[in-house]
Amino acid sequence: MGTGRALRTLALLAGIYLIGVVLLAAVGLADWLVILALPALGVDGVKLLLASLVLVAAVLGGAAQLRVARGSDGRGVPVTPEQQPELWQAVRATAQLAGSRAPDVIVLTGGVEAVVSEDCRLLGLLPATRRLRLGLPLLLGLDRARLGAVLAAEFARYGAGPAQAAVRGRDGMVRIAAALEENAAAADSSWSRVLRTHAGPYRRYARFCLRATFAAVRGQEVAADLAAVRIAGRDTTAAALREVAALRAAHAHYHAAYALRAASVRLLPPPGEILGGLRRFLAEEGRQAELALLRQQPAWEEVRSPDGRATSAERVWLVESLADDGRGLPAAEPAAGLLRCVDRLLPSVERAVLEDRLTRLARVSWEELAAAVMEEEAKSGTYALRSAVADITGRPTTMGAVLDALDGGALAARFSREELHRSLLLYVAGALVAAGRASWELSWAYSDAQAPWVRLPAGWDSLPAALEAATLPEGGTGALRGLLVGAVRDTADAADAVGAEAGGV
Repeated sequence: MGTGRALRTLALLAGIYLIGVVLLAAVGLADWLVILALPALGVDGVKLLLASLVLVAAVLGGAAQLRVARGSDGRGVPVTPEQQPELWQAVRATAQLAGSRAPDVIVLTGGVEAVVSEDCRLLGLLPATRRLRLGLPLLLGLDRARLGAVLAAEFARYGAGPAQAAVRGRDGMVRIAAALEENAAAADSSWSRVLRTHAGPYRRYARFCLRATFAAVRGQEVAADLAAVRIAGRDTTAAALREVAALRAAHAHYHAAYALRAASVRLLPPPGEILGGLRRFLAEEGRQAELALLRQQPAWEEVRSPDGRATSAERVWLVESLADDGRGLPAAEPAAGLLRCVDRLLPSVERAVLEDRLTRLARVSWEELAAAVMEEEAKSGTYALRSAVADITGRPTTMGAVLDALDGGALAARFSREELHRSLLLYVAGALVAAGRASWELSWAYSDAQAPWVRLPAGWDSLPAALEAATLPEGGTGALRGLLVGAVRDTADAADAVGAEAGGV
């Protein structure tokens, strides 16, 4: 970001603070005119002066919303150089290489993030406490070289001189805009609605500033990525960008499909495993293949962030379009090696980042969690199927009734094929567990966030094909009937026996 562009950015940011001055000056001028005409206006003039006091209070209240909380580290655990010396040494070395000031505070968080921020003082002209929010999932999923590239780009984004002040000021504007929008959405009283109305000019100007400084932000981000290439190498920087985007997608899937899947039954994994379980998830052989695929296709983040920063795909394209610097990829050293006492650190950070409502849930082993989740999902996930079968057949829902409804095509007419497939899989799995032929068992290999965790009997490799055939519009339950009969006992009514053990509607 050039000096001229940085100064223009600072001038734009200063405008939001002038809005209140202009509004107060306008109210003061109106009051002066009323006072001059007070003898003629009489009581009405007094009423106007009293109304102006309300306006002044509202304007000041709207201006007060510009004050974004300072000194807050957000959810996370601050770590000192004495507690984590290797991590601090690596961070300080990277900041020095990037020509930027090292952070005053490092806060370990639960997200896939490495974000430098500062309290905005005097539009960012005055330096304040600098924080680095560093996500444990990033440390668990990256090697040291890639982590260095990520940190180098983030520190270089702050630059130096006027550019540094402009970035600080714009980051403050992003926080101000978010706070104003949040306050406007949360207005739930007459006075708060008055404040929301008078904060309207601030909100509109904040949006204008973010749009007007978009090019400056993008230019600074390009410069930061080029600095990361200079420090870590082209291949390492590109690999880091790809890895972070893939890791972000994997982490979101892990949270939905594993870490918080049992929250609906008021259970959580053991202490430290909400974050630490990600290691097992990423180590699964099938997950490695999925991550490799995500790294190869730079199209993970189609939506541009609200502050105008580029998507990962755009940044990868820029870095990989540079000439090869011949540095290649260094040997991989896990970034988690920078942390001391990881097994004690994970529960500590977890407690800090969990929402209050989750901290009250019971902690159980992964095995107990899987059983509890699947018992509940086998009931709730098949309710619509069981109700439909009872309605179609006019008799209690058994496995035989389900299969008959499938053959007639009546179920296919009521459900999408995806819904029918999932409900039927849960119903069959629940029936087998009830019959003692299968068991609920955690698996790190499923791709579907709602896939059932079940260990099927030996020789049931053909179940997916049998389910696919059974959920065709015309029905085709022969293969599924054969599996069910063999799983219970060698009689023609075995499928009905399995259904009876699973329970009817």
